[in-house]
Amino acid sequence: METVRFEAAGLKCVALEPTKPGDYPLVVILHGWGDWGESYLDIGEVIGQGERYRFVFPTGSVPVPGALFGWFNLDMNFRDFAKRASKARPLLNSLLNELLERYNLPASKVVLGGFSQGGMLTFEGGLRYRHNNEPLAGLIALSSLLPADDPQSLPELEKVIAEAAQLKMPVLIAHGTYDQVIPVQAGRASEITLKHAGVPVTYFEFPGYHQISLEELNEIESFLSRIL
Repeated sequence: METVRFEAAGLKCVALEPTKPGDYPLVVILHGWGDWGESYLDIGEVIGQGERYRFVFPTGSVPVPGALFGWFNLDMNFRDFAKRASKARPLLNSLLNELLERYNLPASKVVLGGFSQGGMLTFEGGLRYRHNNEPLAGLIALSSLLPADDPQSLPELEKVIAEAAQLKMPVLIAHGTYDQVIPVQAGRASEITLKHAGVPVTYFEFPGYHQISLEELNEIESFLSRIL
C-alpha cells in the first residue's frame, strides 16, 4: 500500500492506495475528538494487507485546545450531539462528493466509518448521504452513538432510519465493554434503535476501553468483505 496526501473539501486527507491501479472500493474513516487522520493509518495497513480496498483518513476542521482536531464542537456536559453533528453534515457531504469524483466511484462502492465523535458524524451524515440518489454501501461506528438527543429533529431521524431500513443499508457497530468515555450502553441503544426499525446491523462487543482493538479490525475486515 502506498501513502498519498491531498486535500478534499478543504480538509487534509491521508490515503492508503493499492500499489496496482484499479477501481478499488473506498473506505473513509473519520477520527475521534482531538485527533487527526494520520493516527489511523495503521487501521488501513492491517485491514488492507490484501490490497482490496482504498482507504482515506481525513482530518477534521475544528481545532481542539491542547489537542488536534474534531468534527464539531463538543458540549462538555455531553449534550446536544444531534444539533452539533448536524452542523458538520454539509462539510462531510462535500468531502464525500469530492472523494467520489477523485476516484470516479459510485456511492455503492464507498463505506463510511468513524471512531467516537467520528462515528456520530458517520451516523448523522452517512445515513442521509446520497450521490445520484444512491446511498453509501455501508456504515461503521466504533465506540460511538447514534445522535438522537434532539426532540425536534427526532421525527426526521426516524424517517431517515426507516429509509435506511428499506434500502437495507448494512451497519457495523463495535464497542468496548469497559468504555468510560462513551459507555457501552450507548452502543447497545444505537443497535436496538436501528434493528427495531429494520436496519441490518452487525453488533460486536469486545473486552476493552475507548479504543480500537485488533478484534474490531478483524470484525471490520469481515464486514467489508461481505458488503463490498
